[in-house]
Amino acid sequence: MEENCIFCKIVNGEIPSNVVYEDSDVLAFNDINPQAPIHIIVIPKKHMSSIIDADEEVVRKNI
Repeated sequence: MEENCIFCKIVNGEIPSNVVYEDSDVLAFNDINPQAPIHIIVIPKKHMSSIIDADEEVVRKNI
């Protein structure tokens, strides 16, 4: 967990979210400021500073 990362805080339940999917690797939730009628954000549960640091297995995961 990164102390100042908003997504880490969402994963840890420190910031509430409307979760639509969750498993051991990812969390999907409704955006609080949607740009479309359905706007879902999918994030890895493990903190990553950049997409370059992303675990390929998680990125390619079918949910």
